[in-house]
Amino acid sequence: MSFHSNDGVVLCATSDASYASHVDCKSHSGITLHLGRQSGSFHSVSKKQSITALSSTEAEFVATTEAAKEIIWARLLLYDFGFPQTQPTVLYEDNQSTIKLIGDESYHAKTKHIDVRFHFIREHCMNGDITVEYLDTKNMTSDILTKALGCGEFLHLRPSLLGRTNST
Repeated sequence: MSFHSNDGVVLCATSDASYASHVDCKSHSGITLHLGRQSGSFHSVSKKQSITALSSTEAEFVATTEAAKEIIWARLLLYDFGFPQTQPTVLYEDNQSTIKLIGDESYHAKTKHIDVRFHFIREHCMNGDITVEYLDTKNMTSDILTKALGCGEFLHLRPSLLGRTNST
C-alpha cells in the first residue's frame, strides 16, 4: 500500500478508549499511527490510563490527548526524515462528545474536573497541527488495542492494523 499523496507522506492516527475496563475502574487507551489512511499502523500504543475517568467522554479525551503527544512526536520524526507535514494530521475519533469537547471551549464549565494537562490536544488543534474527525466505531483500528473483540470485528479491523486488504 502506498502512503504517499501528491504532497508526500501523510500522517494520520486513530484513538480509542475502553471506559472503566479494568478491575480498578481505570480505562484503557489505544492509539495507532498510519502513513496514510490505507496503510498499516507503523506505531501503536495500548496502555491503562493513569487516572480514573468519570465518563466515557473523559476516557476518550484522555486517549486523544495521548494520541496528540504521539502525533507531535511522529510529525517531528517525519520532518527529520525529509517528510514535513504541511497539513494538520487527522486524528480519527469515534466519540462525538469528545470531538465537541476538543473543539468547543464553551464545554469548559462542564469539564473543569478534567486535568489541565489533558487540554494539550486542544492547543494543538488550535495551532493547526492536528484536526480531529469522526470515524465510526466499526472502523476504528485502535479498538483492537483497547478491548476484546468478537471474531468478526477483529477480522474486519486486523487489515487496517497490519496494512493488508480485507481479502488477505
